[in-house]
Amino acid sequence: MMTTVTRRNAVVRAGMAAAASGLTLLGMAVPASAVDGWVSAESPNGQAYGKTYLNFTSSTMVRFDDIYLNDRCPGDDVRARIELYIRRTGDTGWQKVGEREDIGGCGSDPLRDSTYFSSTLEIDDAGIKVCSKGGCSPMQWNDNPHWVG
Repeated sequence: MMTTVTRRNAVVRAGMAAAASGLTLLGMAVPASAVDGWVSAESPNGQAYGKTYLNFTSSTMVRFDDIYLNDRCPGDDVRARIELYIRRTGDTGWQKVGEREDIGGCGSDPLRDSTYFSSTLEIDDAGIKVCSKGGCSPMQWNDNPHWVG
């Protein structure tokens, strides 16, 4: 039996392959997975780098564990910022639930912290953006494996 590949099938397969490989599709970031895990980002100009371990403890709670934020510079006196976000059931967009700043400048140690967010509604996703004077990174996120929908 011979399988005919149509243009539509090829586009669908290409899109699935891009999503599976973690690439972007239509200019949107693709989530890492529906599991607990690390997300990381860098500001567009490379002056800030941050990461956190997203630990979904239930459908309504996420921990942002081992937050790490580093101001990469040579003497630019620009603060680095990591923004923490969630998206809940029924939301059409992301809700900022916290942020941390590395205010010590180039010579300071990176910021390290942990926090959590709890909601009465299910949390679909959680993610971060990393920002500096040059703007913010695209959202990097994971889906909540406990989300029921």
